[in-house]
Amino acid sequence: MSHTDPLAAAQAALKQAQWPEAKAHFESALKEDDGPEAHDGLGIALWWLNEVSASHEHRAQAYLDYKQRGEVRRAALIAAWLAREQVFLRANVSAMKGWFARAERLLNETGPCVEVGWLALYRASMMAPPAELETVALQSVDLARRFNDPDLEALALAFGGLARVTLGRVDDGMAFIDEAMTAATGGEVGSFMITSEVFCATLSACELAGDLVRTDHWCEAARAFADRYHCPFLSAYCRTTYGGLLTATGRWGEAESQLMEAIRIFESGHQALRVHAVLRLAD
Repeated sequence: MSHTDPLAAAQAALKQAQWPEAKAHFESALKEDDGPEAHDGLGIALWWLNEVSASHEHRAQAYLDYKQRGEVRRAALIAAWLAREQVFLRANVSAMKGWFARAERLLNETGPCVEVGWLALYRASMMAPPAELETVALQSVDLARRFNDPDLEALALAFGGLARVTLGRVDDGMAFIDEAMTAATGGEVGSFMITSEVFCATLSACELAGDLVRTDHWCEAARAFADRYHCPFLSAYCRTTYGGLLTATGRWGEAESQLMEAIRIFESGHQALRVHAVLRLAD
């Protein structure tokens, strides 16, 4: 067997959302060649398996290896992803800012590229007020179209829609949300991770707008996606949002069941996010 076989099998499993198989193949690949592709892929597989701390370790190693190779754009994209994960896992804002700074410094060495849009959008989604997030989202949509990155375009539309809803421009915001969801569910988005993020932004926007019918509809769609692709992060987020919907409509018993399950999933993965489910459970 050639030394490239485990890595090729791992990448194939990753594309087919076969997370345990991808994990096993990437681990085999690392035994033959301790390269950044295997660390990065293993980190992604572990994230889907809710082994979040281990996921961060492998993606951080991939960041270092790509940086040493001089592949600064790939390193910067991982750094930008790791930045938000610091808050999702342990609410570590200082670490988040540090990772964003590393990504920015790396991209200062490059010319215009799509990774600049990813960094700007990720950072704005965590740190910018709604009006600034809308501006950054629109800029990221333009950059995504310039560099033909449908994943960035869909996520930027989703965050732009959420920003508009937050600003009280519900119809304008929902137009963006619906477009993002069409791209995510219609096969334009290649990354399962980005599809799950579009779902999360959509659920947040629907809940914020008080659109119970839309929330119920997208919760069902998101839960079906989470079940099909075994996504604990989205499953917990859906259950949190759905628990809020059930609470708003007076279905207390069902709400408690959904929120308790969300808390359980978050506790074994993105621990800092369980606070949202706990607050809804208190309600």
